Amino acid sequence: MGLKVYVARRSYGWLFLFLLTILLLFIGFFTLQLYMAIGDTILLISSLLILGVALFQIIVLANLPYMRYELNDEKLVIKCGFILKYVIPLSSIKRVVKRDLEISLWSSFRLPGLALFRVPYADVGVVKMCATSMSRGIILIETDRGLYGITPDNEEQFIADFHSRIRGKLL
Repeated sequence: MGLKVYVARRSYGWLFLFLLTILLLFIGFFTLQLYMAIGDTILLISSLLILGVALFQIIVLANLPYMRYELNDEKLVIKCGFILKYVIPLSSIKRVVKRDLEISLWSSFRLPGLALFRVPYADVGVVKMCATSMSRGIILIETDRGLYGITPDNEEQFIADFHSRIRGKLL
């Protein structure tokens, strides 16, 4: 059947992350200015940490347009630019379901309209996420190595294409 590429469902999660990044940059530069005026080492360390987090968020923002799910006859590759890549052999997939996830209080890289990396959920545990939703309408992929969460734009087509490739392989 060949390679089929699915883009992630649209979301405004990038806007929330962008505004948070602007806020952190403002706080970081303000703290740096205070350090230059007062000379307290704690202010320097704080500003560098805050600016480091803001830089990481800028890198994430730059990679969000490249969030995609590549499906071929052998594997599913989940990608978000160069910052995240999960390769799942189709033979290791046990189950695929669409569901809403229950958010836990533990912190992770989960924002309104965006969930990346390892995200803890109250009902299913840790999920390796690459999704444009933090909990609603997640396609949950159960494998031998854990759970993965995605949000393809054309869910019905993705699921139909996925099932046509693994017919007879699901447990």
